[in-house]
Amino acid sequence: MDRKDSPASGTETSGQPERRRTSRIRVQAPLFVYGYTGDNPFHEEACTVEINAHGGLISMQTAVRPGQKLLVLNKGEESSQQCIVLSVRVQQERVFDVGVEFPTAIPQFWQNLEMAPKAIADLAKLWTDQSRNLS
Repeated sequence: MDRKDSPASGTETSGQPERRRTSRIRVQAPLFVYGYTGDNPFHEEACTVEINAHGGLISMQTAVRPGQKLLVLNKGEESSQQCIVLSVRVQQERVFDVGVEFPTAIPQFWQNLEMAPKAIADLAKLWTDQSRNLS
């Protein structure tokens, strides 16, 4: 599939100013993602690329659209959270980077992810610093 023919093309927001309320941290951790493509339900194993208290960037194989609702399951803790797709960027054929947002800041959703010790330390520092700023 050519990028211009992709159902997700044209949704990238590159060149626009950064609008995140909290900083993201690069973390690769396994997730399950559930949603619908049209009337057809789907589920897939996906992986985080970056996360923050308000959502994150997920690498997926299913093409989704901005505004679409997804259910994300943290495999490390077996907790789930509904989110909304904010952006979709085609990385390669059938691989999409999907920006998602939670209804409210939920940093504890990402706890107990299966990740490297350095990423855990970076995440703890980031959320400690950010929790001071959100108060």
